Amino acid sequence: PYCDNGYWLWSDSGWYWHSYYSWGWAPFHYGRWFYHPHQRWVWLPDRTWGPSWVSWRYTSDYCGWAPLPPGAHFAVGVGWSFSGRHVGPDFGFGLAPSHFTFVATAHFADHRIAAHSLPRQQVNVVYHNTTIVNNYTVGSNKQIINQGVDRRRIETVTKTRIPEVTVRELPHETQRSTMPGQISRVGKADVVYKPGPRIEVPHRALIPAAIPQRAVSAPGVPAGVPRRDQAPSHPREVPAPPVSKTIAPPAPTGVPNHGAPRAIEPSGAQPSQPSQPSQPAQPAQPPRVVVPNPPGHQRVAPPNAEPPGRYRSSNPRTKDDRRD
Repeated sequence: PYCDNGYWLWSDSGWYWHSYYSWGWAPFHYGRWFYHPHQRWVWLPDRTWGPSWVSWRYTSDYCGWAPLPPGAHFAVGVGWSFSGRHVGPDFGFGLAPSHFTFVATAHFADHRIAAHSLPRQQVNVVYHNTTIVNNYTVGSNKQIINQGVDRRRIETVTKTRIPEVTVRELPHETQRSTMPGQISRVGKADVVYKPGPRIEVPHRALIPAAIPQRAVSAPGVPAGVPRRDQAPSHPREVPAPPVSKTIAPPAPTGVPNHGAPRAIEPSGAQPSQPSQPSQPAQPAQPPRVVVPNPPGHQRVAPPNAEPPGRYRSSNPRTKDDRRD
């Protein structure tokens, strides 16, 4: 989290993580993350918005950050607490070196920041020489501000001015055309939108797209973001439904098979072959079943019976077995 397909922006709420993912407005601005030994990174949702929920570390040459774990809570007028216990801004929240992403300060403002992240072997060395800075404050209207690493220090090292964006709530009347997390030009300012207190967003913002591990981007589309006309590479196969067949039970030895139903097939039809597991039989229509009437009752042909002579029994009876 806070590494792939995104970059850091400076906003009126401090350091804002701008994600290329269409669903990035949710897991990078609400809730907490924790690392599961088998499931990898897992997101725990919450309802408190923030420009980013990370713990910062820095040295003279590197900047690092890691997602805040469950139990880390920031309250207006109280500050930070962890598992119900008040902690200071230099608290580590139990985060290990493997939880952090580190980059050289000169690449901090790069829009492809994941390409500059340090390898794990180097992270272990840098981590133990860093200073913790969880510099979160509260602005007007109880707005949470993530100060993090000093912006002026980043501009001095990169020798570039980091532009500022304004964070606004998503207007209700423009929800169909404006997406949360989207940067729009409003007048002379760049504005990024967030959901309101009720977290009401357009329906299409709730449907995450599958992100392939290796995707070839179209011109003008960030790497890793799938195109809308891109079909899934492995469509799910739906097995064919089983075919029901009527099978007459075998008659006892020495007893004429008069009481068992018999399948009547069209004249000249080939006997049915046993179906193979890989290629189940697909008959055009199920066979007709003829059940003899009990003794003493007159046989009445069904309404949809075929004219005599057009069909022949697959098990013809002899003259001695025939009944009236």
